[in-house]
Order: sequence, then C-alpha cells, then structure tokens
Amino acid sequence: MPIYNCINQRHDSKSSMSKRDFFISLILLAATLITVRAMHVGTDVVVVKKNLDRIPYTLDGMHGIDIPLEESIIRELDPDVVVYRNYISENRKPITIYIGYYGTRKGGRSTHTPEGCYPGAGWAILKEQRVTMPIDSRGGEVVTLNCLWVNRGNERQLVYHWYQSDKSKIIATGMQQNLNRFKRRLFHNRDDGAFIRVSQEIQGDDAQTKGQIEQFIKQLYPLLIEFWPEETEAEQ
Repeated sequence: MPIYNCINQRHDSKSSMSKRDFFISLILLAATLITVRAMHVGTDVVVVKKNLDRIPYTLDGMHGIDIPLEESIIRELDPDVVVYRNYISENRKPITIYIGYYGTRKGGRSTHTPEGCYPGAGWAILKEQRVTMPIDSRGGEVVTLNCLWVNRGNERQLVYHWYQSDKSKIIATGMQQNLNRFKRRLFHNRDDGAFIRVSQEIQGDDAQTKGQIEQFIKQLYPLLIEFWPEETEAEQ
C-alpha cells in the first residue's frame, strides 16, 4: 500500500510539473512572438534626413576637410551616413574623425571594429584601455570611451572610439550597444546607432595629444546630438 501511494504521488507530481512546464513554455513562446514582432516592425523605419554630413567644418579652432573614401570601402562598410574628415590648424597635428551611422533597417552598427581594422591595415596596436572623461564643459556628465595607441612605421596615433545610440547615449562596447538597441527596438521601434572614431598623430608627449583629442570630443559631442539623423515609418 505505501508503494502504491508513493507511485500515485509521483504520478501527481509529474502531472503537476508537466502542466507547469507547458504553461511556462506557452508564456515564453508568447514573449518570443511579441519580441520578434516588435523587432520586425523596426525594419520598416527608414532614414529620411542624414544631417550628420552638415556638422560644421569649423570646430575647436580647426578647419575641416573631407577625406574621400573609395566606393569599394563604402560598399564594405555600408553606412547610411558617413563623415570622414581631417580637422586642421597651424599649431597642432590634424585630428581625424570618422562617423559611420546605421539606421534601424541596417541594425544600428557595423561589424567592423578598430581592433580588427587597424591590424588589417598594417597598424600594430601597442596598448588599449578604457578612458573615463567628462563630456560637457561643466564636467557634469562623465562617459567611458575606448582608447588605442597604434603604430605603423615611424608614426604613432592615439585613437578614441565609441558607439552612440538614441542621439546622446555613449556606449563603450558592442555588447552594451546591442542590449541598448534591443530595448529601443522593443519599446520605441528604433534601432539606429553610430560608430565614432577620433584620432591624432602623437607628437612628443602622449598627455598633450590626449588632452587635445578630449577637448575636441567635447566640442564634437553636442554636434552629434544636434545633427543626429531623422527616421520615420516607411509607407506601406
């Protein structure tokens, strides 16, 4: 008799677990369908105003000159908007910026990263680290950016780079950007983002170059927000 009761108890327990597992699976399936639907809707959002190519050519006392990119490189990178410029002044080395913007339809980011692209172009990465710096003139907002020291031949460069989403949100890693993009697509039907790189040849003291780049970034950041591209729902 005790054995029979034990078998019955096991059967009831298995039946209860089976029902619970079924409902959990049903909830997960529903959540997945809702998520997929929300993410699918995002593909119908298109870039209608590029804007970033209108960032001023005079910045931090320097004058900008566009650097032409080969069509093959543009096709490989496949951005919706690309800005590639040297900012030049008489008393310091040029500062080079690259901005690659990807709208919601293109998933908000490129698969190319400096850690892969620089070695592929013959540059050696000497050091890499995260740098924390105030992004506004009052020092109220502090952000974390990626920083690389690279070398090719006799030239050394200091390279800052980051991802930017939702106009003003600066993100250091691709993983963090993916999480941010997922939330924005799910709740706001937007998935756009940009990759920004600011670099300068190191001449003399590293600290001087670092200070010049960070001062330039503080001038560039509000312009990225002001000239952020506009998206809208595509007509069906």
